[in-house]
Amino acid sequence: MIFWRVSRTAFAFAAICWTLAGCGPNPNPNGETHVGSIVGTILDAASGQSVPSATVVVGTNVRNIVASDGGKFILNNVPIGNQTLVIRSIGYATETETILVTTGNTSKAGDAGLIRLQSTLGPKSATPTPRPQPS
Repeated sequence: MIFWRVSRTAFAFAAICWTLAGCGPNPNPNGETHVGSIVGTILDAASGQSVPSATVVVGTNVRNIVASDGGKFILNNVPIGNQTLVIRSIGYATETETILVTTGNTSKAGDAGLIRLQSTLGPKSATPTPRPQPS
C-alpha cells in the first residue's frame, strides 16, 4: 500500500515537472528561439572619439567595452520585442534607449548604430584658481 502512495506521488511530481519544463522559452517549429542581436558604437559626444571603458546592459546581458574594442559592442541572444539598453561609463551621463529587437535580426543601437555619451566632467581651466591665503 505504501508503494502505491509513493508511486502516485512520484508520478504526480514528474507530471508537474514535465508541465513546468514546457513553460520555458518556446522555440518555433523550426527549433529557433525568439532572439536577436544589438550592435553599436559608443562615442564621446563632444570629441567623436570612442569611449573605451563603457558597460552596456540589456536585461541580463552585460557587455564591458575595453580600449581594444574601439567603442564597439554586440549583444547576442537578446529576447525579441522592445528592450531597454543602458550604457554607463565613468565621467559620462548614463544613456538609456529603447530598441526593437526582431527574431534572427541585428538591431542597431542609437542613431544608425552610434551612441553619443555626454561628458559629466566640466572643462578644465587653463590656469589654476589661487586659493585664498589665511590671514
